[in-house]
Amino acid sequence: MRPHLGCPDKGHRLVSGATPVSEGDRPDVPADEKKTVMQKADAMRHQCLHLRGGSEQTQAFYDLDGTLYDGTMAHCAYWFCVALPSPIQRLSKAFQIIFFLPAIGIAAVYDEAVAAHILASITMRGVSEADAQIASKAVTKGVAGRAYPEVIEHLKTQQLQGKRTVILSGNIVPMIQDLAEQLSCEVVATEMELVGDRYTGKRLGKVCVKKAKRARMLEYLPDSAKSSGSKLRVVGVGNSMADVPFLELVEEPFVVRPSRRLRRLAERQGWDLSLGNVRAKKMSFSEHAEGKSREGFRRENPFRSLALSTILVWGAAVTGW
Repeated sequence: MRPHLGCPDKGHRLVSGATPVSEGDRPDVPADEKKTVMQKADAMRHQCLHLRGGSEQTQAFYDLDGTLYDGTMAHCAYWFCVALPSPIQRLSKAFQIIFFLPAIGIAAVYDEAVAAHILASITMRGVSEADAQIASKAVTKGVAGRAYPEVIEHLKTQQLQGKRTVILSGNIVPMIQDLAEQLSCEVVATEMELVGDRYTGKRLGKVCVKKAKRARMLEYLPDSAKSSGSKLRVVGVGNSMADVPFLELVEEPFVVRPSRRLRRLAERQGWDLSLGNVRAKKMSFSEHAEGKSREGFRRENPFRSLALSTILVWGAAVTGW
């Protein structure tokens, strides 16, 4: 059993139960040599950060749904499901969503994490890793079609300034991994269990929303980013009251298209509202995303696609996503 992780260095995976051991941790290495090894490791780490153009203090965290684009996790689930190569799997997931839709709607009223978990479980259960990689390209294209250009430009500006940009989202890693790669971002999101080459539909850890999102951000940050003052020396960008727990900790908080309640809070706190009135526009993140992401759509029965579209749009309306 192994989790699918959006690690800082793309393509790396962590196998459950396997703990990497450095030479400094080996019991047969003398204390003086251990110290030397650890000093060299720290020096190499700082050098790598320098070569990447950033430092431990320069990071920017972006919520995804409703922040980088005009949409919700339900939109991503729709784009993902209709792009799955197997027609049987697409139809099966449509029926599952119909069956569980009342539960998703009720859960969303009381607990966003429970609703997100149910949708993630339905979307990912039984999907192979290879098919998920294909379907995630459709999510990239879907997001690009409803993106907020000003927010994407803000993200790119942070990268040009040497900051490491991170998508911090309650969405699930397999669905948004291709998007993160196209935007040259790292991912801190909800992890899903992968056994062999298929997802089980079970999550690993908590859904990355509200206080759990704040905790994941704190876990991700180096100690040096938390050592000065009461605010974290990072940029944070969000769009809803659910993002407040992490926005209130950062030095540079930005809000995107806030509700009246969030706008009032942002004005009281002095948060940046320059992205408050952005509008969605179709963009192209890369030729790779534009070209291959329609593989699943070309084999799609149009009537089945319409049915699944109706189901998921209805689900988005009911749950408020």
